[in-house]
Amino acid sequence: GGQLYGVEPWSFYFLNLFLNMNVVWAFAIASLPLAQVLRKFDPNLRQITRAKMFTLMVGPYLWLSFFLYLPHKEDRFMLAIYPLLCVLGSISIAHLEQLFQAFI
Repeated sequence: GGQLYGVEPWSFYFLNLFLNMNVVWAFAIASLPLAQVLRKFDPNLRQITRAKMFTLMVGPYLWLSFFLYLPHKEDRFMLAIYPLLCVLGSISIAHLEQLFQAFI
């Protein structure tokens, strides 16, 4: 089915999301591991259980992994997770800012 409309390499979404969202994309992808690391330093993050944090942040990872598997790739398939990526990116930036302020 997908070969009829064109096939892209697996890196298509990574490059396209980086072009569309720039640095926010990098912070959004790093949000789940970053939240686990920053949990040791931030008392607000310690109040949230790991299971709840994982449940709230795993959506874009699942969405991206599903669409990476498909041979036919288009930008419109990622439009559904753009708002969530923006939220996750802003959460990562806010927590990093708090961490840097705590050490300065």
